[in-house]
Amino acid sequence: MGSFVALDFWALYPVHVRSVTVASGAIPDPKPDIPPALVTDVPQFKQEWFAHLLEGCGEDRNGYQDRLWAMIADWKAWQCTHREPNCILGEALLPRLLASQAPAPVCVVNGAKDFKGAHRSADRLLECLPHALCVDLQEAGHFSSMETPHAFNAALQTFLEKGGDINDSKSDSTRL
Repeated sequence: MGSFVALDFWALYPVHVRSVTVASGAIPDPKPDIPPALVTDVPQFKQEWFAHLLEGCGEDRNGYQDRLWAMIADWKAWQCTHREPNCILGEALLPRLLASQAPAPVCVVNGAKDFKGAHRSADRLLECLPHALCVDLQEAGHFSSMETPHAFNAALQTFLEKGGDINDSKSDSTRL
C-alpha cells in the first residue's frame, strides 16, 4: 500500500515532493465490479494471507518472516471485515501523473521473486515515466526492504545521492 500512497500524494501535491521511491508495485489494478465477500474468520484469513504472501518472497535469511507474521498478527483486519472506502486515486492516478509539468525523480524497486501482479504494476508506471530508475533485487520478493535490507538500502542511497539525476542520453530509463 505504501507505493500507492506515495504516488497518490505525489499526484495530489507535486510541489511537496522532491522524489518518489516505490517498491513491490506502483499502479493499482482496477477494482473488481463485484466487491469480495467480507471476512468472517479473521484468524483463518490471516493464516491464509500470510501463507500466500510467502509465495511471493525470497529466502528467509534474516528472520523477516517472523517480523512479517508479528505485523499481520497485530493487524486488526478492519479492511477485510468492512466495506473499505475508495481512498486511493486508482484509475485517476496516471492521468494526473502524466499531466505533471515537473516530474520528480522516481525509483522503482522490484524484487525478482515478487508476484507477477506487482511486476505488472511497476511496469505500468515505468511505461508512463520513462525517466524513472528501475532497481531489480534478484534475491528479494514482495517485501524487498525486509528480505534484503542491505541491497534495498544501498539502491535507495545511490538514488538519493544522485539526486534522482539518473537519466543518460542513450536510453529512456536506467536499470541498476
